[in-house]
Amino acid sequence: MRYAEENGETDEVIRNMALAATAAAEEARMRPIVHTEDPETGEETDPTERVSALARIGTIPEHTTDPLPAIPTSQKKISTHDRGGFEVICRSDAAWKKESQAAGLAWSFYRNQSERISSHNQSSAFVISSLVAEGLAIRAAMEHAIALQMRNVLFESDSLQLVTAIAEGSSYSDLHGIISDIYLLSNCFDSVSLRFCRRECLVFEDSVAKKTLSDFCVNQEAIPALV
Repeated sequence: MRYAEENGETDEVIRNMALAATAAAEEARMRPIVHTEDPETGEETDPTERVSALARIGTIPEHTTDPLPAIPTSQKKISTHDRGGFEVICRSDAAWKKESQAAGLAWSFYRNQSERISSHNQSSAFVISSLVAEGLAIRAAMEHAIALQMRNVLFESDSLQLVTAIAEGSSYSDLHGIISDIYLLSNCFDSVSLRFCRRECLVFEDSVAKKTLSDFCVNQEAIPALV
């Protein structure tokens, strides 16, 4: 009442202010808090803290401040641990040109470490980064392996950043759609894994990807990348 007298407010105005404050507090209390799980400790962490930590180690760009929700682990069948016993090894690589926002993708299937079964390539337009290009290459390789009815496949990439992003279920926007697709595609295999390999292991795929990109730049024809 003293506040009302000193500030010239009526009792009704004071009551309305109190009701509004109560409603705002209740809305804040009911708002969901999204947490993600630390893959090493298993403890829940705030997503903003996780983004800062990943930015420090170079997994995602530091400017990313509004991460998308973490990809549900129920979608994730692909492993980053080589358990052995794979019938086929698939190596993929990509070449990207910033000026044309285009990429050349290449992947090959091997029966063992050196016996190449087949090699394939594809060009893509509107690709915004080399990391996205690497992701598109793995996705295309998985789709092709499924079409060929391969059931046990080990995929290899020389992009440690991409392999880490897939392992952790990266939620930053540039890769979110691609990683979701990779998780869904992984359910079509009996056994599937992804591991990092040295660039020297992908000399052939690297040359095919660069040739594919070069041809695209000359012909200006590419398949749009649907991310």
